[in-house]
Amino acid sequence: MLRRTMAASYGLALGLALISLPDPARALDASDIAGGARRAPVGTREITATLASDELEGRNNLTEGSRKARAYLIGQLREIGPGVSGGTDDDAYEHPFALGTNLVAVIRGRELPDEYVMIGAHYDHLGVASNGDVYNGATDNAAGVAVAVSVARAIRSLPEAPRRSVAIALWDAEEDGLLGSIAYVGDPAIPIERTVAYVNLDIQGANLSPGLAGTSIAVGAETGGDALSDVVADAVRAELSASPRGVETLPISFIFGQLRSDYATFVAAGVPTVFFSDSTGSCYHTVRDETRFVDFDKLASQSRIAYRTTIALAEGADTPDFVAPNPALATYGDAITLDTIFTRARPDLKRFATPQRLALERVFDAVHAIVERGADAFRPDDVGTLLDAALQTLDVLDDGLACSSSFARRGGPVFVPGERTHDAGRPVESPHLPSRGTR
Repeated sequence: MLRRTMAASYGLALGLALISLPDPARALDASDIAGGARRAPVGTREITATLASDELEGRNNLTEGSRKARAYLIGQLREIGPGVSGGTDDDAYEHPFALGTNLVAVIRGRELPDEYVMIGAHYDHLGVASNGDVYNGATDNAAGVAVAVSVARAIRSLPEAPRRSVAIALWDAEEDGLLGSIAYVGDPAIPIERTVAYVNLDIQGANLSPGLAGTSIAVGAETGGDALSDVVADAVRAELSASPRGVETLPISFIFGQLRSDYATFVAAGVPTVFFSDSTGSCYHTVRDETRFVDFDKLASQSRIAYRTTIALAEGADTPDFVAPNPALATYGDAITLDTIFTRARPDLKRFATPQRLALERVFDAVHAIVERGADAFRPDDVGTLLDAALQTLDVLDDGLACSSSFARRGGPVFVPGERTHDAGRPVESPHLPSRGTR
């Protein structure tokens, strides 16, 4: 009798204990992820406008404007998650180095919290010109920061945390040669071997010409092999299917980013990486890179694509393996991407003076001829043609077009001077980059 009573009591206690246990966190479903995509653009306009305001004095590293930007961004990050240490004081988010301060926050994963997908953007810019004009850096890179923060906030708002942790990193001193991301990789807050992928955002919401308002590029996804390339392609397809104003984001090889953004640091460290960018147009590194020139329709679409890329990496069953950049540099696929871009930009050639128009036509025709010959006829000397085509086109666009809000898909044209009064071009290859290789 006593044994029976004890058994009954044990069974009752076990039943009550099981009832009181919380349900295990469920996987995110397609409806959850779609809801997050709809929320991804929320706040991008406000964050861009705040960071690109005159009050933040161009956000040059080691300046009062940078300190103000950092204080504002820490407030944003605190709403997303704690710092890497788990704290929420300002210093929990700050990772100082000799020439600036990086910022990092974390959304802890529900199943694999020690695996991290990182999304990042540099928040610094060029400061104030000698005549007092502010380099506001709206597209470079207030808008990129806005996308990173808004994507992280959308992920934080999901009904369950993603399978893996998501880290948002905001880099300082990128304009001085990627110094912030280099300092981080040299002394990482999150071990590099636990960083399964990196999503980089630099120059967003910008248009090289009016015909490219619906076009952007994704650089270097091949560093994560087919797995990462497929994740990016799926994110773009989902956006184009869901939004009539979606931005077609075309893949292009690692070298076409010219190692001129923080993506290069992570590839050099052996991390699968994709770099979303609109490249450098006529407003780039001028005092006219202002909020009024940001294409916020485009930025909203880019936010959704970056979100879908990041959440797919964080929620997926597998992670991409690192693949070193192609030693041949460029592929036939790059020819297709450049030809697509050039075809869409052709109607804008009438905006150029005759010598510039003719130069661009020759470049466009040379790339189109490579595509017409087909993949089997792709030759080593075609690589040089493609690389030269990309560089020549950017040079002519820089010199031949005024910085203009007519390039955005809203409002009427407003033309302003686009001359460069500050020579702050970043090196094509920084001597500080660590050796490329596997982890």
